Amino acid sequence: MSGTAPVIDVHTHYVPRGWPDLGPGTPWLRIETETDAVIMLGDKEFRRIQADCWDAPTRLADMDADGIDAQVVSPTPVFFSYGRDVAQAIRIARSLNDLALEICAPAPGRLLPMCQVPLQDPDAACEELDRCMAAGHVGVEIGNHVGDRDLDDAGVVTFLQHAAALGAPVFVHPWDMASSPRLDRWMAQWLVGMPAETHLSVLAMILGGVFDRVDERLRICFAHGGGSFAFWLGRMNNAWHKRHDVIGTSQYPPAHSRICPNRGRLSRIAPDLKPGTTASDRGKRNRPLWW
Repeated sequence: MSGTAPVIDVHTHYVPRGWPDLGPGTPWLRIETETDAVIMLGDKEFRRIQADCWDAPTRLADMDADGIDAQVVSPTPVFFSYGRDVAQAIRIARSLNDLALEICAPAPGRLLPMCQVPLQDPDAACEELDRCMAAGHVGVEIGNHVGDRDLDDAGVVTFLQHAAALGAPVFVHPWDMASSPRLDRWMAQWLVGMPAETHLSVLAMILGGVFDRVDERLRICFAHGGGSFAFWLGRMNNAWHKRHDVIGTSQYPPAHSRICPNRGRLSRIAPDLKPGTTASDRGKRNRPLWW
């Protein structure tokens, strides 16, 4: 354990060691040994994983070795299922969310589970978030887009407003990156596509006016340090002023303090995000805790 200031790793994922059949075309797990498995998509290997994805003692031992006091444990984006039938996506979310609680149960003060929601349906997403926050999740992880709908989509904004009112922190993770011959080499989808996806989604929230109208209680964190966004903030701010005829679609420019309080800490976790904090307590905090 670390000293007086807790070290909280905001960005980790879990994968259960098995789950109920989620339906046709969904991920399944090929167990290889007691400590090794492969996430499969059909007959194609998606990712090799080890026991730290599902075994709390293994994860805790690694945390102790690295001086980590607590981890926020989020879904693996391959399970988001935004392109699936809503009923199936609800079933997938509920199954994985319940398994996340089981994985984190051995260390409630150190392993902090995030839930996933069927974001393609705002009402279903809000309902699942309510269920999960009541069950012990500390917030929600969402993908950075739903098909061609970005984070300024009316349905997504409805969900973000609900999360803000509930006091549920939102962790945005890039996923479903574009594929092309140029991006299919060298893991470029992850090394280039992910930072670009996150950058685009932050921009959509700003220029789409989400920060102009969403409740200021919203606490939102973008994975991977906000992608490439922070490095281009000056250029975007300049464009907002110099090419206002093209991108002046928001009330405030990208670098305005209402949008980017404490900018540069895009991946910092809120220090009060822990089991035992009530929804009303979380709602009293401001967005800068996670920005």
